[in-house]
Amino acid sequence: HARSHTIMMRTRLKSFGMKLWNLQNHFLCIHHSRMQMIDGKKIASTIIRCTKKKITREKIVPGLAAILVGNDPASKLYVALKERASMSAGIYFEKYTFPENSKEITVIQKIKDLNVCKNIHAILVQLPLPSHMRENVIVRAIDPKKDADGFHPENISAYTQSKKGNSPVLVSVFDE
Repeated sequence: HARSHTIMMRTRLKSFGMKLWNLQNHFLCIHHSRMQMIDGKKIASTIIRCTKKKITREKIVPGLAAILVGNDPASKLYVALKERASMSAGIYFEKYTFPENSKEITVIQKIKDLNVCKNIHAILVQLPLPSHMRENVIVRAIDPKKDADGFHPENISAYTQSKKGNSPVLVSVFDE
């Protein structure tokens, strides 16, 4: 599953004219023939530190909910890393895990509940989902304003047409 997730990320990046290679915690990014090596750990540490300062200064408590369906080890690790980063930055974090054989409607109902939850400002559904679930249906259930990854069709459309809306996270990084 980790390989399929990497292929999916590369496919999405390719649609924006980009390529990405992970080289032992460094990323080599090629964007329209411009190459640059970046230190992912250093950048992440800076982002977490700045986010924590902003949260403290503005006295806000943003909330992130993560939904994990199934037992994919790479997905579990990814969500655990998001949880740790959120806690380090002072972001309220909720994790919802569902068994591999969960019904699609069960996951959609949890997303709908989170859409109206006042202390949750962003929702991420960890991909890939089990094969019996339709990714597009699950992603469309997320309120576009709470779409942490920016994969909701409204956000992708808004981004590709006018660069407004919640951008897909990897694309946002390259825009910076």
